[in-house]
Amino acid sequence: MVDTHGIQTTALNYPGISQTFVFDSVDAFYPPLMKRRLREGVEFFTFLRKRKTSHTAQS
Repeated sequence: MVDTHGIQTTALNYPGISQTFVFDSVDAFYPPLMKRRLREGVEFFTFLRKRKTSHTAQS
């Protein structure tokens, strides 16, 4: 599913929404999602670090 330039085309097809609209909307969707995932990753590693520090202090 690639176009003549080798770029992946959308696999989704919704009535009344063009594939061009879906493709163009990806740029608006992913930046907030990536920011959220990065924040969640930082929170997770902070949790692990605190957990390890807490466990080491108890030993």
